[in-house]
Amino acid sequence: MKIQRRYLVILLFVCFNFSIMAEQRSYQLQKKEGAIEIREYPEVMAAEVSVKGSRKAAASLAFRSLFNYISGENEQEQKIAMTAPVSQKEVTGNSWKVQFFMPQKLTKKTTPQPQNKNIIIRELKSTRMATITFSGRVTQDRLLKEEQALREFLKQEQIVFIDEAIYAFYDPPFKPWFLRRNEVCFVLDSEREERVKEK
Repeated sequence: MKIQRRYLVILLFVCFNFSIMAEQRSYQLQKKEGAIEIREYPEVMAAEVSVKGSRKAAASLAFRSLFNYISGENEQEQKIAMTAPVSQKEVTGNSWKVQFFMPQKLTKKTTPQPQNKNIIIRELKSTRMATITFSGRVTQDRLLKEEQALREFLKQEQIVFIDEAIYAFYDPPFKPWFLRRNEVCFVLDSEREERVKEK
C-alpha cells in the first residue's frame, strides 16, 4: 500500500511539473461564465498534419508525426519546445487536421520547415474563440455533450460563430484522467457579428 501511494505521489508530481513547464498558447480573456470563456488569441505559427481514421486513431498517428518534427526532423534539425494544447478538427467523417502550436518566439521566418512533406507550417492570424473546459476521459459522447452546451450558450448570447468544433487537449496521456484539461472551441465570426449588429 505504501509503495502504491508513493508511486501515485511521484506520478502526480511529474504530471504537475509537466503542465507548469509546458508553454501554453497565449490569449487574453474577454469574458467568462462558468466553464465557458471568450478569448482573443494572437498570431501564432502552427505545424499541421491531415490524417484519416477515427478521432482517437488519427490523433495518435498525427501526434507521432508532429512530435518527430519538433524533436528535430526538420531542415534545421532544430528541437522545438512542446507546447499545449494540441488541437484537432474534423474535416470529414473520416479525416482530421491536427495542429501543434509553435512557441510564441518563433515567427514565419524562424519556424523550421519539416522534413515530412505531409506536415504543413501555417501562420495563424489573431482570432476570437469561444471555449468550454472540462476534465476527465475524452469520449465521443462527452465531446458532443460539451460541444452542444457551448453551441447553445453562444446562440442564447447571440454570439455569431463558425459551427465547426475544434478540440483542444492540454495534457500528456500518462496524466491521470481526472486531472486532464480538455476543451471544445468555436471560432467567432467577427465580420458576421458586426453585420448583425448593424441591422
